[in-house]
Amino acid sequence: MSTTVHLLKLLFMILFTCLWSTPHAAGEWWNLTWAGDSLKPGDTLNSSSYLTSLNKTFSLWFFPWGNTTKSLSSLGISDFASNFLVWSASPSNPIANDS
Repeated sequence: MSTTVHLLKLLFMILFTCLWSTPHAAGEWWNLTWAGDSLKPGDTLNSSSYLTSLNKTFSLWFFPWGNTTKSLSSLGISDFASNFLVWSASPSNPIANDS
């Protein structure tokens, strides 16, 4: 059982490593708007915006996960320089778009 879970997690990471590029490029697909490098009280970060670190090393954004008709998203962080997905929220606990 645990081997299957580990293999599924590995498959998930390989899939996203191969398919995803930087959020800037993803913005061309999803019409993302750059939200700057920080959030102030009252600012929001949602599925139509993303943050990029001041030195452009990392980006933070929400991307559709699974069946988008269920309004689910996951949080991802990408290494901006190498287009490599560094971290993603657990696919078994995606974030609802209205969160």
